[in-house]
Amino acid sequence: MSFPLKIDVSANLVVDIHLHEFYLGDRERKCWTYLTTGMVESGQQEMSLSLLMEDDDDENSYPKTPIKIFALLENYAQDGKVVDIADATRLGKKELFGYTALYYLPAIQYEGLPDCQNHLALVLVHQAEYEFAKRYGFTRLLSRIGKFCSCFPYPTWNTRRRPSLFAPDLREDSVLNEHDLIPLNGMQAELIEEVVHLTLHTSDQYRLTRCLENLAGQDSSFALQTGLSLTANACLFWEPGQANPGAYTAPDEVTRIGAAFIIFEAAETSSGRLVEDGFLFSLSKEDLKILANCCKMRTNSGILESSGLNLCVQWGEEGFDAPQTAVAYHHLAGWTELASGADTESQEKRIALKSIVNISANARYKINTRQLDRYVEDIQAFLLSSMSEESEELLLTIRIDIQNNFASYEISADIELNPDFKSYMIKGLSKLRPCAASMPVIFDLVFTINA
Repeated sequence: MSFPLKIDVSANLVVDIHLHEFYLGDRERKCWTYLTTGMVESGQQEMSLSLLMEDDDDENSYPKTPIKIFALLENYAQDGKVVDIADATRLGKKELFGYTALYYLPAIQYEGLPDCQNHLALVLVHQAEYEFAKRYGFTRLLSRIGKFCSCFPYPTWNTRRRPSLFAPDLREDSVLNEHDLIPLNGMQAELIEEVVHLTLHTSDQYRLTRCLENLAGQDSSFALQTGLSLTANACLFWEPGQANPGAYTAPDEVTRIGAAFIIFEAAETSSGRLVEDGFLFSLSKEDLKILANCCKMRTNSGILESSGLNLCVQWGEEGFDAPQTAVAYHHLAGWTELASGADTESQEKRIALKSIVNISANARYKINTRQLDRYVEDIQAFLLSSMSEESEELLLTIRIDIQNNFASYEISADIELNPDFKSYMIKGLSKLRPCAASMPVIFDLVFTINA
């Protein structure tokens, strides 16, 4: 069978099925990607669905069900049910590989595929995940899936074997339980240095004005659900049991951090801070008045200074309405600590130190023991942020050569590792401060991964 395959679905709709490969974590994976042509005839943006092949799949036995789903979505569009970024479609009894709902995101541009700039990617979610997004926001759900799969900004590939991240009817111990999230038209919030830039759509002008005026009156606080930020190169991540928020990131410099929500409350003085995977701003009467006037007049606020984080409100009508470009694919994701906090016990067990092997004679006696313990913890934390929970079970060996307080690294494992992944690991480890050694020393740290 020769790919790409062309499937005529209806008079207007054609689905092309591509077979391609890309790196996922520590190895190369094969993938079927279904691309539509003709959805635009029904007023709907073109769509794509990428489905990972499992190791025991026959590449010629591509699943046929996605084609039926595209036919269903074409019918929906013809009935006026057109979808856009962050919208959802519930499949009900027509579930796809056990998933009961779809979300839509800007497509990932995989190497070797046709231009996907005008495509929406279909992301499959379980029923409990759909309910979670309704309660806590789609951006929080996306950050959980992205962190679980170790992909930034999100995985638009789907796997038939991904378990649900949540139990049914889950209610987290979250500050959002105290609020009904108010959805706005794609509002985006990004932390750039110490300033939260809040970008609003003009269609939200009157609704936000009322919220701010009520805050100055009878309401004590309100919460806004943020949309997906496509310009951010990091995304806040939080889950219950995590003491402080962190961010999963693109594998490069972190300059713009997206968030899942922003809460405003009335206070005597203004202040801003991180809370969970969002921002909390306490606003004085004076700053509330400034923001309300900015909404009424549709003007930018400039930087409102406060203790902690500062705030800047701006309007982005043109950027919101412009076509979204396909997102670049990163097969690795990093992790940034925004405040110190311990990993949960279950995460620590996922990546465990098995042994320290002396390569130099009496290596352990040449090292400050307390610093060695701290050094191992730092390496373990880095591995937790770099190794997806979907990675294969493996035994990872890190050879460390310390000379003159400088460490060099070699990576090996009991399975073949992708060279790009090795380079990424060595680059990340090189940023850590090594333990002190009284003389040059070489030793191995052996970790069990996902055992």
